Amino acid sequence: MSWLSGWSKRIRLTIDKDDIDGVLSDFPVLVYISAASGIGDVDASCVFDELKVNANRKKIAITTDGIECYVEIEKWDDVNEKAWLWVKVPSIASETDTELYLYYDRGRADNTTYVGDTNSTPAESVWDANFKAVYHMADGVDNAHIYDSTGNDNDGTKKGANEPNEVDGQIGKAQEFDITDDYIVRANPPDFNFGTGDFTLEVLVKADAGITRRFLIDKYIGIGYSLEFQSSGTLRFFIRDATHTTNNTATSALRKDDSNYHLATALRKVNDIELYVDGVFEDSNTPGAVNVTAVVDFHLGSTRIPDNFLDGIEDEVRISNVARSAEWIKATSESIFDDLLAFGSEELTPLSARKYIVELRNSDGDLVSILHNAYDISLSEAINEAPLLDFSIPADDIKAADLTRANEVWLRNYKTGAIVKKFRLNLRRDTR
Repeated sequence: MSWLSGWSKRIRLTIDKDDIDGVLSDFPVLVYISAASGIGDVDASCVFDELKVNANRKKIAITTDGIECYVEIEKWDDVNEKAWLWVKVPSIASETDTELYLYYDRGRADNTTYVGDTNSTPAESVWDANFKAVYHMADGVDNAHIYDSTGNDNDGTKKGANEPNEVDGQIGKAQEFDITDDYIVRANPPDFNFGTGDFTLEVLVKADAGITRRFLIDKYIGIGYSLEFQSSGTLRFFIRDATHTTNNTATSALRKDDSNYHLATALRKVNDIELYVDGVFEDSNTPGAVNVTAVVDFHLGSTRIPDNFLDGIEDEVRISNVARSAEWIKATSESIFDDLLAFGSEELTPLSARKYIVELRNSDGDLVSILHNAYDISLSEAINEAPLLDFSIPADDIKAADLTRANEVWLRNYKTGAIVKKFRLNLRRDTR
């Protein structure tokens, strides 16, 4: 795959076609960067070695088929060398492998067009229009709120400061509910009133064994829907209205409050409901055309009252106004548990473009800057003519300004580091 112009380093990320059961469009993929990333726990800490500090976290790009993808940075932790990114991949095939490339270069300017933190325009662009809310479950502006990562701004409000409490999760941060009185609420959001239409609920949860009902999601007041642990520890999805009161539950076969993370996915598709756990189908039922729209608040970790509080951790929570496909649900589970991407090794700009290292020096020979992103480097040494060096750098390279402070250019051999030539800097030309 051709190199994204102006970037010095990259890693190939591969999605195996055998892990994909059907074509997926605008699919959000987790890219977890650490010393143990993706399938086989590959060491990708070289990204942190290059970028150095958290402030450089946006000096990245992710491409597929040469096209840049939108990226949400859920969390970037340079000290512990861990980062969680969500990438919108336009198309993932089931017939051929899908390749992404993660580019990183601290010499670049921030890639604010395609990369952003939660609540930025690039980050919100990761989530397709069918996502009505995406909660990564980290604290928001303070310790009493959580953010919705979509552009719908369905932010949640905690019962109070640190109720529930932010903790480390499977993916970045999460919220730990204490079974006593913790909950998160969104006041009767219109986006979550689906009428008789399709919808999908997704919750990444870790709960300890219990003997009471404990609610993960609830928007129910005689009418509506809920997703809960039953007293038996099995997961149950429930919908109902005044005229549809039978065949209205789907339940997991085994208890899932086992102190491990599980992805619970519940959906309504036309007149049917389905429940999946960790990407695998568990149960279905046919309650009919239930109208789930109810004038009642939306709760995480409890019922509307509130009561039946959760004892455990909720991490990723997503609400969609479509019935996600079985193929989508399976791939989401593999992605969330970091079992979808295979990381390659670090690649440098191709040797054909990296024969030399370009250094800028002042008139005393002191180093001003190293142009890591210099490209199209050519050295002409014609007979009876002074040697001529010609090169380009990207317009958005922050080191472009260093050209105005330099008087000399030194050229080193890329492999050996030996000085090839020293030049006076005679001409600077902006070719944008």
